[in-house]
Amino acid sequence: MSVHVITELHAKPGRSDALVALLRQSIPDSRAHDGCEDITIRQNQDDRANIASLTTWTTRRHYEEYLAWRTEMGDTDAFEQLLDQPMSIRYFDQVEFN
Repeated sequence: MSVHVITELHAKPGRSDALVALLRQSIPDSRAHDGCEDITIRQNQDDRANIASLTTWTTRRHYEEYLAWRTEMGDTDAFEQLLDQPMSIRYFDQVEFN
């Protein structure tokens, strides 16, 4: 079963547009990465600096390998320079119901 990853970011004052631009720039490579099934980006209506990346991966290992790759490429540092607090990464399983 796929894993759903929510990464929450909070931009420094005046930096939310730059953060959104960096996310847009990174999406094509992210979608092409092994195990990526879906990516959407959401921006909080009440706090435009609060942005969430909602992704679906084949397995948690796929996401962890992706994150390691982004870190090795220096992309994680580029994101962190735009943030006023650390990224929050949470992993979810889908709950089935009938």
